[in-house]
Amino acid sequence: MTEDRATPRARALAAAQGIDLSRVKPTGPGGRILERDVLDAAEAAFASANLQKLAEAARKAEEAAAKRAAEVKRAEEARKAEEARKAEEARKAEEARKAEEARKAEEARKAEEARKAEEARKAEEARKAEEARKAEEARKAEEARKAEEARKAEEARKAEEAKKAEEARKAEEAKKAEEAKKAEEARKAEEAKKAAEAKRQADAKRAEAARLEAEAKKAEEAKKAEEAKREAQAAKQAQAAKPVDLPTAHDDGAPPFVERRVRQIKVEHDRRKPKAAAAAKAPAAKPAMAEKLATAAEKLAAAVKGGPAPEAEKPEAAREAKPAAAKAEKPEAKPVKAAPARAILSVPTIAQTTVHQTFDATNVVSMHESFLTSEADLGLKDVSLGDILLFVIARTLIRHPEAFAMLKDGKSLTHADTVNLSVAKATPHGMVHLAVPKAEKKTLAEIAAIVLDSEAFGESDIAGGKGVETNFTVLDMRATGVHFFTPNVTPPQTGKIGICGQHSAVRQSGQRMEAYPTMGLSYSCDRRAMDEVAAMLFMQDLCDRMAAFSWEALYKDTVKRG
Repeated sequence: MTEDRATPRARALAAAQGIDLSRVKPTGPGGRILERDVLDAAEAAFASANLQKLAEAARKAEEAAAKRAAEVKRAEEARKAEEARKAEEARKAEEARKAEEARKAEEARKAEEARKAEEARKAEEARKAEEARKAEEARKAEEARKAEEARKAEEARKAEEAKKAEEARKAEEAKKAEEAKKAEEARKAEEAKKAAEAKRQADAKRAEAARLEAEAKKAEEAKKAEEAKREAQAAKQAQAAKPVDLPTAHDDGAPPFVERRVRQIKVEHDRRKPKAAAAAKAPAAKPAMAEKLATAAEKLAAAVKGGPAPEAEKPEAAREAKPAAAKAEKPEAKPVKAAPARAILSVPTIAQTTVHQTFDATNVVSMHESFLTSEADLGLKDVSLGDILLFVIARTLIRHPEAFAMLKDGKSLTHADTVNLSVAKATPHGMVHLAVPKAEKKTLAEIAAIVLDSEAFGESDIAGGKGVETNFTVLDMRATGVHFFTPNVTPPQTGKIGICGQHSAVRQSGQRMEAYPTMGLSYSCDRRAMDEVAAMLFMQDLCDRMAAFSWEALYKDTVKRG
């Protein structure tokens, strides 16, 4: 059927080429197989046969190439294995070489360390020998210094003893001279008294009885006047006995501690001037005028009759009976004193700076009140608020040697190992001075005893007292109530501190405001001895110790003695 559809030429060509017409795809009209279709089928068969041959050849070529590649790979692997073996041998040889070099280097290092250790040992031995030599020299120098100090101390002690002996001798001579003077004055007074007595008796004998009547009348009038005067004096004494109203927070806005301070000032003044206070409180010893006249009449009558006259009243005794309060009301005028030369030259000759600071005085005020009510065996009942401040100032100064240094020649500073205080205190009668030597080693009771001793006060220069060279001055100006002031440094001292008045301040406590007492301190210093920063640090330390004053602090300072 397929052959019937093929054209004759197509059938002939298929037979010639050996092509099966059933495999030829017809493209002619009516599904006929044309010659072109047979040629296409022949070409396709040829191409398929060539492709099979080419694929076989390619397969064989690939197999050959794979064999060659395997051979090359085996050769390369052999080459690499040989190179690796050689490299391993070279590495092992290099490691052996490096190990040998490291061993030699370690041996050299150990040898160098041994050499350095030996040198260090020798150097250490040399250093120890040098230190031992220096220590021996220092010990000998220290022994020589101590021997020199002991010699100087012995010389100073002997000089002090000689000075004290000389002072005692002079005091004894002065005492004997004073006693001789008083004896002479007493003798002259006795002679004058006898002369006055003889004159008075002569005048009394010349008096006539007629005077008695006039004197009697005058006596009656004087008696009435005396009674009126007594009534006036009684009224005046009753008025004076009334308590003085001190300022309180109710009347003029003054805080309560002002009232306590006024009382403290009165108590301290009365305690330090016991003789003047006792004399001021002595009652007047004026005899009544009537009694005087009656006595005079009796004497005159006895004189007229020629009898012995009664013992005359001594006018000197009547003058001595006058109260000391009358003298206190009108103090004796004193000439103006010239200021010390050091005080005049202090400001122009030094570079002075002043630091002002306040501290919380709650603790010191409370401690002072507790001292007043303390047991007698503690010896603190006579301690004043000023004594407490001096106690703390001395204990703080010894911690800051530059604060009480001395600059005598204006070039070099001298630092002392003890605090010799010069204290100047303002009183209603002016400034009084005293010296507190070695204040940092004294207990609070010992300082109070020195202050209480009235003989310790004097009119001498602030820079000294009782032969003691002081190296720091304290100005106690609490009685004036001043807030702050500028103390002038007195050469050769390089520091001076002023204690200011007590005032009140307000601070917040929780949700409310409360008042508390404060005190001010004014510290002036010579900047050649202490600069501003050191002065502020000293003042901060002092104010902190003031604010923290307590029984515990007092015990520690007393036991440690500064």
